[in-house]
Amino acid sequence: MLCTGTADDGTTTDLPLGWGDPDNNGTSECTATSIAITSNTLGGDVLDVSGRARYLALSNVFQVGSAVVPTIDDVSISSNPGSDGEYATDDEIRITVTFSEAVLVTGNPFLLFRIDALNDEGDLVQRNRRASYDDEASTSTALVFSYTVRSVDFDRDGIWVKADKLRLNGGAIQNAAGDTDADLSHDALAVQSRHKIHVPARATGASVVSKPAVGTSYATGETITIEVAFDRKVQVLTGNGTPSYIMNFGLPSDSLEHHAIYARVVDGNKVQF
Repeated sequence: MLCTGTADDGTTTDLPLGWGDPDNNGTSECTATSIAITSNTLGGDVLDVSGRARYLALSNVFQVGSAVVPTIDDVSISSNPGSDGEYATDDEIRITVTFSEAVLVTGNPFLLFRIDALNDEGDLVQRNRRASYDDEASTSTALVFSYTVRSVDFDRDGIWVKADKLRLNGGAIQNAAGDTDADLSHDALAVQSRHKIHVPARATGASVVSKPAVGTSYATGETITIEVAFDRKVQVLTGNGTPSYIMNFGLPSDSLEHHAIYARVVDGNKVQF
């Protein structure tokens, strides 16, 4: 039997200490005489039998796991929308989640953020969008999540992130050793006015919705109404001028332009001139 531990002055040693059966219970134990050892050293009470200290010996190589749980220090938008502060279709939005220490990521986690988007009726409503984990753009402490802007996205105020919206999606985010799960709770990221989404409304068609009073030809003084339909509800602003719709009359060789002046919005997404 080989016992290792401390010398009788409390210093570490690679020499074997004594062993025997000091309490005569038939079991051999590591023993030492006059050892300078306390309960603080071993984390428990020391049993002294007949002037000998009995203790649990540790091997000379052992590992203590980290008790530190990685936490989220910051959530911020790291992409640049340009000087106008607006993303367009196919632009990439990147959101960076910074941890308190290095983390190990497995699987495909994602981060939810909030924007306005079109519903089936053409109304703008708040929607969650999923930014996917970008392994190549990330570091051990700063995880980058990316989202490509779609044609139905729009946000006039600025995108934002609700609290606690990082999702593992069946994967894991752990400390660098891979033995402790990270704490994924985080504060909300307020509306970011320098990160808006501007995807212009798209015209889906134009048609003449008026009819002549008699037959198929308009007479002098009658009104021709052109209606332009859009893929979402729109507003027409006339503070700096009134929009118009250009028409051509006569033979194809007639290049004279006629302007139908903006009149009204119908059903939210149809503009009449």
